[in-house]
Amino acid sequence: MQNPSYLIKSRHDVYYFRYPLPVKGVSKERRVSISLRTRCPREALRLAKALEYHSVVLLTGMDLERMEHAEIMSIFRDYYTEVLERLMARIDKDGPLPKKNVQNIEKYLAELDFLIEEEADDMMEHMGAEYEDPDYDPLHGDLKNIMDKNDLDFEKDGTEYTMMKAAYKFARRRYFTDLLTYNRQSTDFGLLEVPQNGVQARINHHKPDRKLGIILEKYLDEIKPDLEERSFNDQRNCLYYLIDWLGKDFPVTKIDNDKAQEVKEYLRFTPLGRNKGKLTKGLKLIDQIAVAKENPKIGKLSNKSVNKYLTYFDALFKWAERNRYVEGNPFKGIRVKDKKKDTRREHFNKEEVGQIIGGLGDGSPNNVVKNSSQYWGTLIAVYTGARRNEIAALTPDDIKQHGASGIWYFDITDEEEEGKEVKTDAARRVVPVHPRLLDLNFLDFVEEARTKRGKKDKHGYETRLLYDLTYTEHDKWGRKLGRWFNENYLVALGLKTDKKTLHSLRHSLITYLSAAGTDNAIIKSIVGHEPDTVTTQHYTHYSVEHLPVFKDALERLPY
Repeated sequence: MQNPSYLIKSRHDVYYFRYPLPVKGVSKERRVSISLRTRCPREALRLAKALEYHSVVLLTGMDLERMEHAEIMSIFRDYYTEVLERLMARIDKDGPLPKKNVQNIEKYLAELDFLIEEEADDMMEHMGAEYEDPDYDPLHGDLKNIMDKNDLDFEKDGTEYTMMKAAYKFARRRYFTDLLTYNRQSTDFGLLEVPQNGVQARINHHKPDRKLGIILEKYLDEIKPDLEERSFNDQRNCLYYLIDWLGKDFPVTKIDNDKAQEVKEYLRFTPLGRNKGKLTKGLKLIDQIAVAKENPKIGKLSNKSVNKYLTYFDALFKWAERNRYVEGNPFKGIRVKDKKKDTRREHFNKEEVGQIIGGLGDGSPNNVVKNSSQYWGTLIAVYTGARRNEIAALTPDDIKQHGASGIWYFDITDEEEEGKEVKTDAARRVVPVHPRLLDLNFLDFVEEARTKRGKKDKHGYETRLLYDLTYTEHDKWGRKLGRWFNENYLVALGLKTDKKTLHSLRHSLITYLSAAGTDNAIIKSIVGHEPDTVTTQHYTHYSVEHLPVFKDALERLPY
């Protein structure tokens, strides 16, 4: 069988069609390579002949013999970026350039500006003088170095060479301008951030640590200690969308505004639960989006969710810009229009709180209150305003008595045991046990809960104060309590609405403490909100010494 030169057999005996692309001036051969997916010589020859015919037809109509201006710009940009990096490294090591060198560069820049304005290649040409050697080209030495580095060999009278000569002056001007900018900044010890004009920071775009995957992991490692687990996992999962779309090896320096807009558009068509749905599970992100576009019944990310992703991307690149991995934040201000719904929870009025408390007794509607965790969990929420997971994670040892005042209190913290978490630093606090809870024999229940301490769940955590609850990775200890209250208890009481949940008891406590004239700083300390003044943030440290003040405030509740 005749074996043409463009038919190649791999080491696995699979035939490939390889055809050269006739690009003028390029010394290294460029070619297209296509697997024929066959080990049969006759079949490979038949396919190769067909591909050869179509290749000839296609290439006849293409102008591959001429490089485009954009390609030449890219060649100059890569060449001078490398040269600039070397000189900036020398400045970092030895200090700023000598004054004489700076003066020579400034003089040369003035000449370049003049030549660009006059569309001339050098001063001799502009003045009409001639060189002794008519073939002498003052730019040829520099251009030849650049061409040799890129395996190019353009003829001096060719179109590409002319284009290179025209672009050369602009590339040189930008190179020397950036060099002088960096040199000036090497002696700028200002404490205010400098606007990013030119080369503010020495950013090497070719370093491997500029890859998206590496930058993302560095960012996540830095923010993890400051976030609760659930919030961190949410951010990480959203940020990995960029990895799924662009790949972990994509350079962050190539993520520009156009790429950010592209990500935004594809987010809008990304299916909900894309890695769990039957039609999209196991597919690549681009294929998941394609499936979602073809199936209108598949839910897409809401505008609110899209903006959440974009907010996380914005934070990532703000950090990368601050740490000089990138020169700008392409996601700054990029959002989709979101017609916001009023999702704020409403508080329960006094009568409704009375219904909630009254329904916990023996005459509970439909016997919906089935265990002590439901009973005491609801009452603790009513009289402390604590968050669901803060209540559910309490242990018997978190109920303490202050020696000086004799006041019993909840010590809400995440420091003593695993499986406990608070939302912010301000959430670590002390809250008095309301006298109403003491009247209902709450301390007897605490002692009962101590007898359950030896029991452990599948995660290895000992049972909590509300010992009927169990731990889950996603919702921690509070899932059972929240679902029971929202989906069973409120329904039985006839109080169920979209805007009233267990968390509404927190809103109620804040509302009625405020109505009773309680100081705002005291309210924030009881419910674990961040203080809003410099005085309370830095100079007022609420502790067990303030328990009498907190107790007095809670006793003003009208229920």
